[in-house]
Amino acid sequence: MTLSTLALVSLVPSALAGNFWHISDLHLDYFYSKGGNVSNFCHKGNSEEEGTAGQGAGPAGEYSCDSPKTLVLSALQAMHEFQPKPDFIIWTGDSAPHWRDPAPPEEKYIMNVTKSVFRHLDKLFPGVPVVAALGNHDASPPDQFPIVPLGENKTDAYYTALWQQGAFGDHIQVRNWHKCRFHGIKFKEDG
Repeated sequence: MTLSTLALVSLVPSALAGNFWHISDLHLDYFYSKGGNVSNFCHKGNSEEEGTAGQGAGPAGEYSCDSPKTLVLSALQAMHEFQPKPDFIIWTGDSAPHWRDPAPPEEKYIMNVTKSVFRHLDKLFPGVPVVAALGNHDASPPDQFPIVPLGENKTDAYYTALWQQGAFGDHIQVRNWHKCRFHGIKFKEDG
């Protein structure tokens, strides 16, 4: 199975909007371990399997696995070094890892990942607006928003958790998020 380790960023210049970063598919895996078993998402296991370097998973990432924290932080730092003052940042989600065995990442894990990424973006890019969207790996289980057994939609509770625990509330306009589940940022045109 080939998983995208990190589909990182692009700096896009525009005549109307200036410069912005686009981040997607970080797939941050806190259980990634140097030397970890590649067939087990680069997690430590009873038997180690050789990775691309012949020593199991490498310290800064493995092509067949999700991203270790070291890789995610170095990518964010590289963004800052290349363009420290973009006009805004678009973050299109997919922040949690792909693993599902023995179970997919729980909501608490996902909230921790999104909060961590927001915290690092705020530190590296103070005052730069972050326009965030959810990806299919930003829900538990992945590829769907949670539902209760009788089919009652639980997305309100999930959005509230993202708002409070996942740090979306620090970056999104309250009125639109709670009413319509969208948000936007108005930029001034130079003129």
